[in-house]
Amino acid sequence: MMDFISDLLSGGLGFSTDVLDTRKIDSNITLLRQQEWFKKIYENNQYYLLLIGNGEVRA
Repeated sequence: MMDFISDLLSGGLGFSTDVLDTRKIDSNITLLRQQEWFKKIYENNQYYLLLIGNGEVRA
């Protein structure tokens, strides 16, 4: 599971600018939703709102 997260983060998120690539972030969230442990987090309304609306969390 850690390998999956590491690969996803290292290949999927660029930190070279202050602008978030929301399409890439949404794509990564879609990939993470295939993981059972992430589904539980994503379906929790408190965490869902953070993942969708909080720029710091998305970064």
